[in-house]
Amino acid sequence: MIRNQAFFCHGATLNVERYRHTATPAAQWQSLLAGGQNSIINRTQSFSIHFGGFDYTTGSMTSPRDAHTATLLSDGKVLLAGGLDGNCHFFKCGVYDPATDTFIPAEP
Repeated sequence: MIRNQAFFCHGATLNVERYRHTATPAAQWQSLLAGGQNSIINRTQSFSIHFGGFDYTTGSMTSPRDAHTATLLSDGKVLLAGGLDGNCHFFKCGVYDPATDTFIPAEP
């Protein structure tokens, strides 16, 4: 019987510990890490394979959130929707634009 082996290696360290966040492939060999638990995070980080590390994005999310969804749109932007704000479910949306490294509110 052959078993699949999972291999892990040490690499870049997150700028802030988080869980229940999203990690979305984005443009230019980057991934966007958004939200999550650790006192409900309002900051996002991007991971660049090219540079081999994490860095904060310039802008903060329109609303702090965890347990949300993140969807890569056809234009390369990332839609963040729903989730929890630390107290209850909420239905706010925001869009991350990697070209400008900013977030803008969006209507659900």
